[in-house]
Amino acid sequence: MIKNLRVKNLGLIQEVNVDLNDNLIVITGETGAGKTMLLSAIDALLGKKLQPSLIDEKSQALVEAELDFSGADLQAKAKDLELDIEDDGLLISRSFSKDSKTRNYLGGRSVPASLISEITNDLIFIHGQKDQMHLTKPNFALEAIDRFGENEHLELVQTHRQMQKQWRKQKKTLEELDAEVESKMQEKEKLQQLITDIQEVNPDINEDDVLKNKINNLQNIEKIQSALSLAINLSEGPISSQLNELQRAISILNQNDPEFILLNEKVSDLLENFKDISSSAVLLSERFEKIEDINALEDRRSKVNRLLRLYGPTMNDVLENLENAQLTIAKLNDPGSYRDELLRNLSEIESNLINLSKRLTENRTDIAMKISNAVTKELVYLMLPDAEFVVSLKTAPALSAEHKESGVETIDFLFRSNKKLNLGPIAKIASGGELSRLMLAIEVVMAKTKLDSVMVFDEIDAGVGGKAAIEIAKRLKSLSSKTQVIVVTHLAQVAAFADQHLVIEKRNDKSSVLTSVKVVEDEARRLELSRMLAGLEGSKSALQHADELLALASGGSR
Repeated sequence: MIKNLRVKNLGLIQEVNVDLNDNLIVITGETGAGKTMLLSAIDALLGKKLQPSLIDEKSQALVEAELDFSGADLQAKAKDLELDIEDDGLLISRSFSKDSKTRNYLGGRSVPASLISEITNDLIFIHGQKDQMHLTKPNFALEAIDRFGENEHLELVQTHRQMQKQWRKQKKTLEELDAEVESKMQEKEKLQQLITDIQEVNPDINEDDVLKNKINNLQNIEKIQSALSLAINLSEGPISSQLNELQRAISILNQNDPEFILLNEKVSDLLENFKDISSSAVLLSERFEKIEDINALEDRRSKVNRLLRLYGPTMNDVLENLENAQLTIAKLNDPGSYRDELLRNLSEIESNLINLSKRLTENRTDIAMKISNAVTKELVYLMLPDAEFVVSLKTAPALSAEHKESGVETIDFLFRSNKKLNLGPIAKIASGGELSRLMLAIEVVMAKTKLDSVMVFDEIDAGVGGKAAIEIAKRLKSLSSKTQVIVVTHLAQVAAFADQHLVIEKRNDKSSVLTSVKVVEDEARRLELSRMLAGLEGSKSALQHADELLALASGGSR
């Protein structure tokens, strides 16, 4: 609801600052006094621009409102948008200049007009000939009939919404898996080539180093064989002969002299080392007698190096890529149990979703019928006895592209003022006065619980009077028990039922004509009602009629 409204420098309004009641508020005044300007100010709260003709060239127009944000849903929304809420109130401020520059503030923070519109379009509903934007809002009719449903239906709506989200998610997961498989199938030839290349060579983990050493040895084979020959001959050559002669000579010397004994041991050790060297060289020479073809080794190393270059850089990488490629191809040939599990889950979800969708359609069909009958009945009391209102429900196939989170239904509000006419969308076929009364009937039928909203009705009394006006007033009063209702009216019958009565007056200043807004109570209110009834204040018969209306209103709305 709007707790406070402040308007400054807007058309004939110099400044208005008024605290608003949370029930039924009526705005009255003589034709041309400025009621339209006050509605324009409320329009501005929806993020709309002001007409340039209402903005003075020398001063900025200002529209400010404090909205009641005490409701839990509104508090949560404010938190999501990081808006400052003070004493459960959200301050909206918009200033307009003649050059079309606009400044917008929410909770003291500068914001784009679109954010103000996002906040207020779900809170403030203007019902009039030119102000039915919410009728074109996506899912407006669907949300309206769901609001009419019982708690069990609302729980079904939420359960369906969650199940539809799971369905979309599961389908997306399956589609992504199939797309991944398809993408990898295109790489299958490359993976198969990798496997063939590596398996044909069948390399060992350290083969490159082994081949490198072999080739290096073969390139130095003559030097190696010459060195080994020297080592083999060491035990049989001149040096060994001389050492043997030295050993024999020492052995005939003094056997008790420690120094001779040590010398003899050293010569013996040296001879043994020569024999050991010779034996090792013989073994090595036997290995090098089996000389490999250096060309074959170099060809093999070339193949190994190609694998390292293509699938390396190390042989460990080559062998790991081989293993991964073999696993990937195995998965491609058989996607395995994961896809089967996805399909089973998807089938179960689809079965549940079809069932939920069917129940939802049955509920909504029943609700649509009840609303159609109830609103049509209300229209009789609102001076539209031959009118008919129909909630039209069309369904798309379950699990089709049209199966949304909200369901498979497309819902429209249809209307005809006479049963001889064809039904058509209410926003296109109803006149201004019919539209306001029709929306009143719809809102009265729909309003089952307290709402955090504002209903504004303009032209609702067009072409009616007498008993019809009383019926309109009673329904406005009934609706105001659920939500704040603001009504611009020319009818005293409607004004008499107000919880707060605002009068717009035009007064002549020395240099200009200005509009003021005041709250009237008690005697002042009696005088305003008598003016509305008789066209002048103070008429005894008009005052008596005003008293009768006030007594009727205070006796109960319905």
